[in-house]
Amino acid sequence: MTIDTFRKGALRSTLINSLKELIIKKDLKERSLSLYHSPDSMVGWEFYQVAKGAYGTQAVYLFKMINSDEFEVRRLDLQESSKFVNSDDADLQYLIKTPANTFYNLNRKNIFTLPNAELFSDINEMISHQNCSSVTKAELKRTLNDLSKSYPNYRTKYQNLISIINKRELDSFNINDLKNEFDFMKKNKILSPIAINLLLDELYEQYGLVLKVKPKIKSHVQKYLSGLTDINYFVDNDDQDVIYYNVGTISKNMNMSIAKTSHIWQLQPNIKLNERGFATIEAENILKFLQLMMVNFVRFHQLTVIPFPFKYLREFIQLEEKKRSAKKDVTDLLK
Repeated sequence: MTIDTFRKGALRSTLINSLKELIIKKDLKERSLSLYHSPDSMVGWEFYQVAKGAYGTQAVYLFKMINSDEFEVRRLDLQESSKFVNSDDADLQYLIKTPANTFYNLNRKNIFTLPNAELFSDINEMISHQNCSSVTKAELKRTLNDLSKSYPNYRTKYQNLISIINKRELDSFNINDLKNEFDFMKKNKILSPIAINLLLDELYEQYGLVLKVKPKIKSHVQKYLSGLTDINYFVDNDDQDVIYYNVGTISKNMNMSIAKTSHIWQLQPNIKLNERGFATIEAENILKFLQLMMVNFVRFHQLTVIPFPFKYLREFIQLEEKKRSAKKDVTDLLK
């Protein structure tokens, strides 16, 4: 920890993350899960991680539930690991075995998610001002009157805006017209930003007008940003055995912006390890697999992008490396 750790806003997250790390290390020592409360749903699943060692060697590590309470985590011996390590899968890092004994490679693709197509369509309308939705002068005045009743503190401001609207020669206002009005309101301090946001929300609820995509509005998230939020999956059209998914921002905890897009991940059957006529993963097991990423103890206030057992594997691998380094240091001292 440094001085920056104790600055306002950083201490709480640092302490929570530190506590979670200590609990995970305790779990590894006791071989029991403390932070995941549905371990029985993991029985039958196995998680393998291939780690590169010294001189280009590769080691394979395993995590699996023995029963609903205990898990096994260990490094495979050379004979066990030989079937996983080969030149055909030189880049293999994560491997999953389903309860149906089917092996899947878990690969991160160099493909990113985008906002939904409707967002680009509506933004294009806002920019080009073609086929824009609009509200009549009467509808706009009715909305302002309703807001005056619902928010007495802004009543005078809303009524002043009605007086301005009455002087406009327009019979209806499209998105471009309303944007000009809002710019006028801000410049002349007719309405505060809060009062304008209330008006924006009401125009969207009543007439479907979108002047700003707001992540805190559930319907906006569903219409425009679902590809960037929560967990989504789909099946490859050309190969029904291949599954893709992405893990985005938790929609319930979103701020006013999304910092970055999310990678697409691929679940691809491992042809070498699977028997001919292998059982493909069923929808029920896909959902169980995705549930393993719906945890917040790997990333602070965010979902993890790969199943959380790989977090335990990473910690176990690091602990093993520290033990080997310490043993080597002692051996060097005795020489």
